[in-house]
Amino acid sequence: MTKPVTAVSLTVVVLAVSTKAWSAEKYQYVIDATNRIVELNSQSASPSQSDLAKASELACNTLKQLLDDREFRRDLDNLKGLDEKTRAQRGDLKRDLALFESAFLRSEETALVKAGLSPEAVKQILWSASMLSHSLDDKHDPTRILMALDKFRADVCDSAKVLEQRRKEATRRATLRTWGFRIGGIALIVADLTAAAPTAAVAVGSVAIGTGVMAWGQ
Repeated sequence: MTKPVTAVSLTVVVLAVSTKAWSAEKYQYVIDATNRIVELNSQSASPSQSDLAKASELACNTLKQLLDDREFRRDLDNLKGLDEKTRAQRGDLKRDLALFESAFLRSEETALVKAGLSPEAVKQILWSASMLSHSLDDKHDPTRILMALDKFRADVCDSAKVLEQRRKEATRRATLRTWGFRIGGIALIVADLTAAAPTAAVAVGSVAIGTGVMAWGQ
């Protein structure tokens, strides 16, 4: 039986931080990079070498900047205290498909739009998230998230030189699409970090899904 969507079924716990502390501006570089990579991925069935080079450089530089961002690390640490408080609520979202769609995905769509993601980027990110609902009740682990990000950064930066030598259109297309999804996973995390007062279940759960998107397809 489908559970009704109520404040109790999600959580009554909110992030005890000010709107200013979670302002979107500090992560605008991630939002801009996500939009641009998705744009490069979507504007042509066969992206050019120039587009691929732009995407690879942008992804590499953005990931380096995020990993060096002390505020990002602090914000991830701030979510640790919510982990146990929201485990039951996130478990409900994982088990109940209707609740997951109506509560989680719609809330995430609103957060992503408010963060400044383009409609195409939001569509790709939510599609990726819907494939990884099983990760919703994963334990929030900032170290694991940072390790996933660092591996992604290394993969993107190291592959840029190799990709320059590849001429097949299918390979270039698949590479851009993969980066779009995985950068989208980072945007999913950032959208929660920039929200003024998301529900704790949504905030911590989507960080888990965002990490899954980054690891997906490796």
